[in-house]
Parts: sequence; structure tokens; C-alpha cells
Amino acid sequence: MRAIVANTLNLAPEVTDFTEPTEEQGRARVVAAPLNPVDRVIATGKMGFRPLVAPAVLGLEGVAERGDGKLQYFFAPALPYGSYAEYAPLNGAEVVPVPAGLDAVHAAALGVPGVAAYLALTRSGHLQPGQSVLV
Repeated sequence: MRAIVANTLNLAPEVTDFTEPTEEQGRARVVAAPLNPVDRVIATGKMGFRPLVAPAVLGLEGVAERGDGKLQYFFAPALPYGSYAEYAPLNGAEVVPVPAGLDAVHAAALGVPGVAAYLALTRSGHLQPGQSVLV
């Protein structure tokens, strides 16, 4: 499969061929994968919760389509796989079904950035139920 791979940490990744995950690993077709600042740090191999060892596919989160056609948001697929590839293994990843009517691109954008926005509003901004924010 084609993927964005870190063959050497701290150098520019490459678009290249990489071994596909297997059906036993829960292989699913990636349909959307956001690029977040944390992905740049992970690519250096210096992110404690995701210690990357090259070669590895980059990308922390995304939305994938399972064999039954259902979309699932996924976070932290099993290394050496990531979301910047044609396929990702969903077994062992954190997964959440994408609600009907929500397209894959919007669902992918709700992960890391959505949590960051939520935490900023609730923890730093102390937003309470019933209050609103003008953006």
C-alpha cells in the first residue's frame, strides 16, 4: 500500500510502499486523516505516549471504512502503522462509530482539534452549560 513513512526519524518522511495490515489486525480502508501538530512531534520519535521506531507510517488519527461499509473514527493504531496510508489496523486502536450523516472529513477533524477546543473552553474558559461562545 502507499503510505507516508518515516524511514529515519527527524528527516522528511516519504510517500512509499509499506506492508499492508492484515485482516487479523482489523484492516480498514482509510478515508480521511487530519494533519495535527502532534504528528510532527511523533515523527521525531520523541513523543512518550507514541514512541515511534522507524520505519513507520505517520498519522495518529483518522476515519476508516470497515469491510461492512461502516465508518469508524480511530486513534493510535498499532505501530508501526498510522493513518497516513491506504489502510490501517483498527484492532487495538481506540475506535468510535461515525454517526450517520456526519461525513468522514468532518469526523476526522473532531478528534485531536475537537478535544483541544473542548478543553480550552471548559478547563481554561470555564464554560458552563447554557453559556455560549462567539467565534
